[in-house]
Amino acid sequence: MTCCVCAECPRAPVLSADNCVVSNDRAYIRVEYSETVRVRRVRVFYKEPAYKDWDCVDTIDLSRGSANVMLTSLQPAAMYKAYAVSCNDVGDSLPSDELWFTTVNCQHVDTRIVSK
Repeated sequence: MTCCVCAECPRAPVLSADNCVVSNDRAYIRVEYSETVRVRRVRVFYKEPAYKDWDCVDTIDLSRGSANVMLTSLQPAAMYKAYAVSCNDVGDSLPSDELWFTTVNCQHVDTRIVSK
């Protein structure tokens, strides 16, 4: 599919920098999208800026204008950039603005949930 700007195509999604959580080899990104037209999936493209090829993660687990995407097998202490595209049967949205993030520089990161 190609990018389109017709009324039935999805709008460009937004990658939420406030909801981006990174570790040494993973990144958890929240993608927000408009529900004015049906969105069937969200694709997140990511790469280290020095490399030419983009990797891609598709998600079809969409819920009320947002999707959560987990990027795995990332390099420690590396900078990445990512963007997202919303898709439906008519076509793909324009790409989102890029989100830049850096993974943590250590061998092991503990993730804990803290409750009040």
